[in-house]
Amino acid sequence: MSTNKRAEIERLVDETYGIESMLAEWQIKGILSQEELRVGQEEYQSWYARATPLISESSREQFKDMYEGGMVIKRIKSFLTNP
Repeated sequence: MSTNKRAEIERLVDETYGIESMLAEWQIKGILSQEELRVGQEEYQSWYARATPLISESSREQFKDMYEGGMVIKRIKSFLTNP
């Protein structure tokens, strides 16, 4: 693995702590302003877009499912839309 790729993965992992904290605050707060919701959605979607290409082909479908979910099992995408 190249040094640049490893550094990017480490940055993305570090960012997850802030995202996790933000989403936990959303759950506690309950009601969010449109601005809070928009900023949070953009932050997560930016992270997701940068992380996806770094996921191995064999794990990418599972990674995508953890974000998108489906009709029955709601995932991150659904929560970002309606926390």
